[in-house]
Amino acid sequence: MQNINRILFSLLLGFSTVSYGQYNTYIESSDEIIFNKIEEQNFETEVDLDQYVLRWDDEKKEDYTKMYMNLTPEIKAIVYLYPWGETNFIYTFYLDKKSNDYTPVLFTNYSSSQIEARQKDITLTQNRCCGESVVCGKLTIHFNEEGISLIENYGVVDSYNNVKHFEVPDYSPYYSTVKWGIIQNEGYNLRSYPSMEKHQDEDFNSFFNANGEYTIAKIKKNTRVKILDTVDLEDRTWLYVEVNPENFSEDNVSAYLYNSDQNIRAWISANFVTIE
Repeated sequence: MQNINRILFSLLLGFSTVSYGQYNTYIESSDEIIFNKIEEQNFETEVDLDQYVLRWDDEKKEDYTKMYMNLTPEIKAIVYLYPWGETNFIYTFYLDKKSNDYTPVLFTNYSSSQIEARQKDITLTQNRCCGESVVCGKLTIHFNEEGISLIENYGVVDSYNNVKHFEVPDYSPYYSTVKWGIIQNEGYNLRSYPSMEKHQDEDFNSFFNANGEYTIAKIKKNTRVKILDTVDLEDRTWLYVEVNPENFSEDNVSAYLYNSDQNIRAWISANFVTIE
């Protein structure tokens, strides 16, 4: 089992969107070997698929969750949510009812999941074990007849690791209003917490080289940031934003992200931001 765990843990390193057969998939590039091996299997029935997915450990067979999404009259998604040690894994196959073909489209790890059946989406939260990161990943995965696409893909400093964390009202990619802003100063501080205060968290300093501040990165001038929320604290307005790490002039956070396309959500002061 340890060898299998090491193989599966490699999935944390990143993803790439590729076309696999007739569908778009979302996998880490090094995992195409795994997908190729799955594709070589001859799944004549759904029972064959069950046996393949659950072959690793008989003790886990009673713990898995299986669900379906009817994407078109001809295409059905079959989703397996599968516990494995300190994490969980999600397998997804598309069944073409006309040809009776089972095609793999998704395989990754997660810590918790939330299903939006109406939108045909699944949101996965990812945490690394054993204190390896104070950042958690969030993926909102959309299923349609063309395959897999991402509605959201970001990391955020996580209160799960006992780091001071400011909870914002629920943001929804479907219903919430989004604004945009332009950074006016070079090296603008991106903070995990909306505060100018100093802190005494040695682990936080170790992770982010923060020197007692909540700064996790510095943003380049003229960067366009996505504004998700605002809050007034310490006699100033703070903006909760999403930023692509490519726009950082100093970066102490992206090394802890879960895939190469992931953005960061955190806080900036509104003092030197022009709202569009």
